[in-house]
Amino acid sequence: MSYAVPRRNWANSTVYDMYEHNISSSNLTTSGASTLYQSTFFFKTSDDRVYKVLDNNAGAAYSGAEPTSTASTPFELGGYTLKYMYTITASESTKFLTTDFMPVSTDTVVSAAATDGKIESLVITNAGSGYTNGTFYIPVYGDGTSQGTASGAIVSIVVSSGSIASFGLAAGTDSTVYEGGTGYTYGTINLGSGYTFSDAALTTASSMGSGSSGAVSVVISPKGGHGYDAVNELGGHYVMMRSSLTGAENDDILAGNDFRTISIVTDPTTYGTSTVATDSTYRQVYAIKLTSTSGTFSVDEKIHRQLQMLLVRLLSGIALFLFFIINRKDLQIMEQVLRQEHLLLSLVPMWLQAHLLLQLEHRMLLLTQQ
Repeated sequence: MSYAVPRRNWANSTVYDMYEHNISSSNLTTSGASTLYQSTFFFKTSDDRVYKVLDNNAGAAYSGAEPTSTASTPFELGGYTLKYMYTITASESTKFLTTDFMPVSTDTVVSAAATDGKIESLVITNAGSGYTNGTFYIPVYGDGTSQGTASGAIVSIVVSSGSIASFGLAAGTDSTVYEGGTGYTYGTINLGSGYTFSDAALTTASSMGSGSSGAVSVVISPKGGHGYDAVNELGGHYVMMRSSLTGAENDDILAGNDFRTISIVTDPTTYGTSTVATDSTYRQVYAIKLTSTSGTFSVDEKIHRQLQMLLVRLLSGIALFLFFIINRKDLQIMEQVLRQEHLLLSLVPMWLQAHLLLQLEHRMLLLTQQ
């Protein structure tokens, strides 16, 4: 059994969504999704590595090589900022990887490196205009540890040609998260005078000038931090099951049979009690277990008390014949019925055939003389 998420394959020149904590009908993703788990914010590569998209370059198509990094820290490739999450093992791939779904699990190394409430990406909502060129350090206010101070989260905002540079990981060129901090469940950035500094220690105030319309927001990481719990982070709300019937299965399941319907039963109880069953297999029908057999049987052949069934049908035919004679019905129809039943005699032992036929002929003779 494995948790699973919708399968999304990596392909160059594809536009992917990015992770955001506040996706809604008023904050749609690049693809137009109104919820996180409807969006395409992660993908699987050809070598079964799974990555989360922390930034999608303002909705541009991925343009570059297929990622292979398994580093615990975010990295840039193809114009995107990515976070390695986990690798689908060979066993998981064989059992649970389908055209529509893929297994999801948490990488223990990645999980151990995650920080709860750490800010790892920004959204430049509006680059603005008319700002003073340069690099400005701004504390993140909110509910994080030491928020609003040099000991809390700090962002580095780069202004070029009067506008705020897009988010990235290249210090001095991109607007970056200088220090992610911890414990944030919400955070804000103030670009106004008195909130911006020229140094990371936040000791020297430095105004961004008389620009306007600029807006920057922080992206809050999921509980535990990115990669802490891949199952919940990627929306592993599906469960995939795979079971193989091998051997005799305690004589409860005939492993050699073909099965077309598989069902899941929650907390089945043992027969006649309210006790929840605990064994790995159970038989729900009566069965006959033979210690030995004689004769040759083919697969799916039905075994029944054939002789008695033949006698019943034969006697039914005699009764039908009597009905036809007594009621003076069409003897041609009766002849067809009798011929059909007579074929069954070939399966009856010779001595019994002779006895039954003599009895039948005697009864017919008496009836026709009436």
